[in-house]
Amino acid sequence: PHVDRRMSAHRPCRHVLGWLGLLAVACAAQATALRPASDDEIVETLPTLGTYVSEQRALRRQLSAQPRDAKAAVALSRSLLERARHDGDARLAGQALGALRAWEADPAPPAEIRLQRATLHQYLHDFEGAAAELQALLAATPRQPQALLTLATVYRVQGRYADSDA
Repeated sequence: PHVDRRMSAHRPCRHVLGWLGLLAVACAAQATALRPASDDEIVETLPTLGTYVSEQRALRRQLSAQPRDAKAAVALSRSLLERARHDGDARLAGQALGALRAWEADPAPPAEIRLQRATLHQYLHDFEGAAAELQALLAATPRQPQALLTLATVYRVQGRYADSDA
């Protein structure tokens, strides 16, 4: 008899997938809620934040004392963004934007503030906001390399290839 090898090659995969499905159902049926025996029982140990926390506390104190200290604001914002990227927690990016709020209504903030805001907008997928910040920065400082690279990246993500290449 003729054997179609294409069809028989898929049978083991289907068989394995079937068993995996049954195993998943069995495991789900066995799952029970964790109920600690006492308030002293440790059920989870969270990772330590180490240098992030101490660095950010110092920068927050410095920024609290001098709210328009651009260097401290950018340093805190970068630290929070780094942690957001590491942890995958977009709330930290919101806090990073908050560190720059002293320049929110400023029509001409320092270049490093504008660049950091653009980076945060890009991280939060607000590509229009990032592009607007970068275009304003480049209007004041046309040859700012990081602004040019970031704007090209934003345009590329938006599918604006000709603008990105330019």
